[in-house]
Amino acid sequence: MLAILEEWLKSEIPDSIRSVLTEGSLPDFSAGFSEKNRDGGILASSDTLLSLGQEIFIDGTPQASLPRHILTGELKGEAREAGRVLASLILWQTRMTRRGSVWLCSGETTVQLGEKAGPGRGGRSLELGLSLASALSGIESVVLSLATDGWDGNSSLAGMIAISRPLSDPFLLQEAHLALSSHDTASFLERHGLEVRTGRTGTNLNDLLVVVVPEIYEGVR
Repeated sequence: MLAILEEWLKSEIPDSIRSVLTEGSLPDFSAGFSEKNRDGGILASSDTLLSLGQEIFIDGTPQASLPRHILTGELKGEAREAGRVLASLILWQTRMTRRGSVWLCSGETTVQLGEKAGPGRGGRSLELGLSLASALSGIESVVLSLATDGWDGNSSLAGMIAISRPLSDPFLLQEAHLALSSHDTASFLERHGLEVRTGRTGTNLNDLLVVVVPEIYEGVR
């Protein structure tokens, strides 16, 4: 394991982690803590992320009055397919209610590259967001998809934000589909100014997806 890390990730590993791996022991963190405070606990979870997502991106905005729906806190599966499935749920509910809403979910999907994968740049959060936004191109919506560690896959991007309606343009939609099939979503998003770049955040608490369909929109028939 150490040989692999030295070969491929030497410049990425903090000195503190390298020291633990090479010395084989953890420092004593118990000093200064009383017995009653030594029990482990969960500092944050997917529920925390969903609450923060609402607080940061919805509360205090014009969308704050819209109904809110938590789709799931344990999103899994192939990123592109998950995006399509979530889009179908959102489209169905939008058609039934004829009004806007906010949908949130968190979790971690996966991307299977396959044997014919090219040298694309992207990640699960980018593929999830672009797939969903493309599938929602028939209605007005805003899609935000973020990796909380600030670095999605090999893209150097934290995520993407897009208004889905422009993706209804046949040429742009085809370009988005090609980007998804070639796992080169980062290049597509950067070309069209849809990328979110934060740099590494130093934490990792699942991925966050926020979808807003405004109160007044041209609904799909």
